[in-house]
Amino acid sequence: MKAWVIVIASFKACGIALAAEHHAGAGAILFFAPDPWVFLQFFLPSAQGFGPAITSFETERREVWLTIDDGPDPSSTPRVLDLLRKHGARATFFVIGEQVARHPELARRICDRRLGVGADNAGEAADLLAGDGVALVRHGGRAFLLFGEELLGLAD
Repeated sequence: MKAWVIVIASFKACGIALAAEHHAGAGAILFFAPDPWVFLQFFLPSAQGFGPAITSFETERREVWLTIDDGPDPSSTPRVLDLLRKHGARATFFVIGEQVARHPELARRICDRRLGVGADNAGEAADLLAGDGVALVRHGGRAFLLFGEELLGLAD
């Protein structure tokens, strides 16, 4: 278990115990004391309190890794696909099952381009997209699609 979890849990437990013993003000202060630090970790990834945040790495090529989340969306996905094609770029799309069911033609366009596709819930989104030469791989609570021999979004 990470040390920060133990420290925060201790603050929370002590705050509850103090509040239970009729010291509500002191209990509230102790209970909420670690919260600014926790929020900082979400808004400032370089703080790295939850663990290392990889923001760059050495490569011999000039490249950027793009992820597009919560689609497919008819207002943005076609434009994103056109831009990627225009610039010869690739991206990984993390899709939502409900959106795939609503806009299967957009989801199929993503798959047809052999772009990376993942589904955070490892559920229906990937199930809807699998087939026609596209295999579904589940790993760590997520689902990824395999195109031929190229596994997109998952390193083994």
